[in-house]
Amino acid sequence: MVFRTLCAYGAIALSNAAAYAKVDSTLSELRATQGRLVQQEKHASLGQLVAGVAHEINTPLGVAFTMATHLQVERDEIAQAFNANQLKRLAMEQFLDKLNEGLRILTGNLERAADLIRSFKQVSADRSSEALRTVDLGAYAGDVLKSLDPMIRQRRVAVTIDGPPGLAITTLPGLLAQVVSNLVQNAIVHGFAGVERPEILIAIGRAGSDRVAIAITDNGNGMPPDVQAKAFDPFFTTKRDSGGTGLGLHIVHNLVTGPLQGTIDLASVPGHGTRFLITLPVDVAGR
Repeated sequence: MVFRTLCAYGAIALSNAAAYAKVDSTLSELRATQGRLVQQEKHASLGQLVAGVAHEINTPLGVAFTMATHLQVERDEIAQAFNANQLKRLAMEQFLDKLNEGLRILTGNLERAADLIRSFKQVSADRSSEALRTVDLGAYAGDVLKSLDPMIRQRRVAVTIDGPPGLAITTLPGLLAQVVSNLVQNAIVHGFAGVERPEILIAIGRAGSDRVAIAITDNGNGMPPDVQAKAFDPFFTTKRDSGGTGLGLHIVHNLVTGPLQGTIDLASVPGHGTRFLITLPVDVAGR
């Protein structure tokens, strides 16, 4: 009798051990899958950035090329008249006026393209690196917005940065760029259906002697309480039928509360917009 009981207990123990091992294996697989999806989301975000900036650069470069071609034609005509000793003062004055205007347009568009490339190089390099760097918070937020300019203009969203100049923090700028980018894109994609004048305000300031605050506020549709409660949960999305993964805000939360060593709070009123309030240390390395 005792032997049978011991055998039964042994069988139960072996069965439980096998079950626990299976559960542990399943959890490991789920964590690995979540990690892969998070990386895919990061890569997709960078891919959208590349495509958007490439499309945006085409416009000023196209204008610059057209103007350069036009000026070359004008120059050839002036050179032909000069070589034939038929160049008149009035024609030369008109050519110089066209040249001045053409160079102004050419320089302006090339500067615009160079500015986009500089912003993209900084943001994209930061996203692929997690090295600490000291940045001017307002200026860096402006660089991130420039990389989102195609989406912002296409959706006709007015985005404003409000904060003191020269507010510097030592942080992981690539991760910070991803946080700001994800929150702005989230508002544009999810928040403005039916809103006549969509607006996003990024307010930056100090939050005590050793912390800064970033408030990203929109005047969109807001979130009902049940959506707010799950907003940071992995795989939760209201846009599943449109390809949403439900990882955007989950990544934001993990980055802010993890490597950026900050906090993030969500406040939203249906019909009146949404605000994400982030606080970060002035110096991550000093914490």
